[in-house]
Amino acid sequence: MNIIVNGVILPEPATALTEWVTVAGQKLRQLTISYDFASATEAKIVLENATKDPPLNLTYITPHTNNNQTFPVQCHAAAAHVLREHNGALQYAPLLVTLREVVE
Repeated sequence: MNIIVNGVILPEPATALTEWVTVAGQKLRQLTISYDFASATEAKIVLENATKDPPLNLTYITPHTNNNQTFPVQCHAAAAHVLREHNGALQYAPLLVTLREVVE
């Protein structure tokens, strides 16, 4: 699954959860992506692009249409839970990012 933020293709996540959430009475689209293991380079690509000032343009295949859809989002949450050395390189495990629709 290609997940594109502002024209940058993010590394392939282990899981991608798309859902509708209700915030202040409005239904908003939300995408949570998780990486079981992310190298320092992958973490940089994901965090550098997903946490920029909103609005960001998010493009991915939505399950309800099975087509690419683009809409404005902002980073709702981002976390790199564990930093560890694995085979001589730093890895983040897991890396989680939640992007939520921005209503203008």
